[in-house]
Amino acid sequence: GEERRAELLERYRTISNPEQVAELQALLRPYMLRRTKADVQEKLPLKTETLVKVELTVPQKRVYRAVLDRNLAHIANPRASLSNAFMQLRKACNHPRLLEGGADGEDE
Repeated sequence: GEERRAELLERYRTISNPEQVAELQALLRPYMLRRTKADVQEKLPLKTETLVKVELTVPQKRVYRAVLDRNLAHIANPRASLSNAFMQLRKACNHPRLLEGGADGEDE
């Protein structure tokens, strides 16, 4: 226990040569789990995705509409980047209370 710990700390506190690194690696190897991506991928089943369509709740619809109204001029511009507006709409669908001025204090 404590004696072994003190011995290891004394021996490997400062690692100054490659031999110490090799010794320490050999000492730790049985306790470390190391898997390569190739090993893991061959054992995993193929990914399946299931889409479940649900309707937005009333607070979500309110936040969604507010985001659309706030970004209407930006959305109408054909050269505008819509990624921020889309991200906010996505948040309104998934987490309406994350948006500033969202459905604070409202229950579904």
